[in-house]
Formats: sequence, C-alpha cells, structure tokens
Amino acid sequence: MRKRPPTHPGAILREDVLPSLEGQSVTSFARALGVSRQTLHSVLSERSGISAEMALRLRGPGEFFGTKQSGMPPLYLADLLRDGTVVAEARRDALDLFQRDPDLADPALERLRKLILDRWGETLGLGKIG
Repeated sequence: MRKRPPTHPGAILREDVLPSLEGQSVTSFARALGVSRQTLHSVLSERSGISAEMALRLRGPGEFFGTKQSGMPPLYLADLLRDGTVVAEARRDALDLFQRDPDLADPALERLRKLILDRWGETLGLGKIG
C-alpha cells in the first residue's frame, strides 16, 4: 500500500480554516495572526511551512501544567508572543527566587506561596502544610 504524503499546513488553512472565517480576507486573517499578508500567502500557497511562532499564534500555547495542547492559558497580564522578553525576565526572576528559597518559607513570600498553592497546588500535587 502506497503511503500518502502528509498534508501541507497551508492546505489545511486554505481548505478548512479560511472558509470557516465567513468571508474574512487573507489580509485580515494575516493581521489577526500578527504576520504579513505575504507570509500568510506563502504558507497558503504551500511555498513555505509554518514556523513554531506561527503555530503558537494559530493554536495557542495550551496548558503549562496538564494535557491540553492548544487554546489559551489563564494568563491575564501577558501575551507569550507579544511579551516574550518580559515573560523570559519574569521566568529568570522566579527561578532565582526558588533557588534561594525553594519552599517560599520567608514570611515576606507568604502571599506568593498562598497564591501558588491556591492556583497550582492540586495540579502540581503540592500539599498545604502549616
């Protein structure tokens, strides 16, 4: 049995996604994705593939902890694409903080500790001690 070559992402966008956008133009779709019309046209005409950044724009990042692989996470203050530099800096600060105080035992961090336990405690299997 002869294997069929994989479908190009541009064909999927062109045949399945664009028609469902009810008359939205390639230009407005490109604008909504935050890419140039030429970039989107190149993908739709199957002359170029989809970069990791474009895949993130199309799918959304999914969950950080869990199994959901697409959609938008509960980030209300940042956009991973637009605010990548700030998110990276916040990540470095968080890693530094956890290296210095992995249990967040410093009384000055009690509010942060409670917030993390309330939001991520069950997902990460963290216990509420003390």
